[in-house]
Amino acid sequence: MIFRAWLSIIVMAACAWSVWVGLDGKIPPYDYAPFSFVFHWVTPWLLLILAAKSWYRIFIWGRMLQARQSPPILSRGLSTQGHKQTNTVLLKLTLQALFLFALSGILNQFSIDHIEWWIVSIIACFYLLKKSTRAG
Repeated sequence: MIFRAWLSIIVMAACAWSVWVGLDGKIPPYDYAPFSFVFHWVTPWLLLILAAKSWYRIFIWGRMLQARQSPPILSRGLSTQGHKQTNTVLLKLTLQALFLFALSGILNQFSIDHIEWWIVSIIACFYLLKKSTRAG
């Protein structure tokens, strides 16, 4: 389990570096370095899938920790928690940022103009969707 998590972190770091190189416009042409070109072309998609999968894994871990750490309801009253609650917010936010970074790499592959406006509109859409479902 720990090996798989570290392997996922290392692969996502390599993919994030490749997306950064792609956004910077330093990908060599296919004729000059075909392996490097294909690597930089595939990594935004791989980062998108790994970030989504890892975010779902963190979501499940958070739900399991929340269920494990909820105090039992006893007839004589509630008991106190014996151990600290683990927080997964930082991991969740990091994976969401990697997801958006992968989306920016994919938009860059298709030569979309104003990528930052696309990312901001996606963030705003999800924020409004989240706020509307809590209120409704």
